[in-house]
Amino acid sequence: MKNIFPILASAAFVMFSGAATAATDTKTIDIEVTKALYAELTGSAVDGTINTITMDAISANTFTVLGSLGVSSNGSSCSLAFSTLNDYALLHEETSAELKKFNLDYLGTTITSNADANGSVILDSCVTDATALTFTTVGTDPAFIQAGAYNDVVSITLTAE
Repeated sequence: MKNIFPILASAAFVMFSGAATAATDTKTIDIEVTKALYAELTGSAVDGTINTITMDAISANTFTVLGSLGVSSNGSSCSLAFSTLNDYALLHEETSAELKKFNLDYLGTTITSNADANGSVILDSCVTDATALTFTTVGTDPAFIQAGAYNDVVSITLTAE
């Protein structure tokens, strides 16, 4: 029996020491916060107001302030694309007779056409204070001006990347 007791003790030690070993598991949790890119045109020029310009200002080709235009975005680069329904021409709303062509001026850039790069403004910053957007007609009045309303609709698209 003297030889069996150490063997039983050793077996018991092996059984108990195996039960004392702990099991572990480690997992990670990823945390991510995302802020969506946003772009907003600000200022009085884009508040839905219809700008009425006098015929005297049209005939004299004097500039008219359409309001202020600004940009607010968290993008790293921003640009504005200007276009008009009538390609920068005031057309009679019933007959489509052209009264005059016009230009827009914003931040030192003259915008004259839908068809080329003259319709775009690359901004130095994606946060721009509201600055005057002006309208100026070009050329001479037609020989005959029909009574009625002449108009065009300007669209401004802000792209932020």
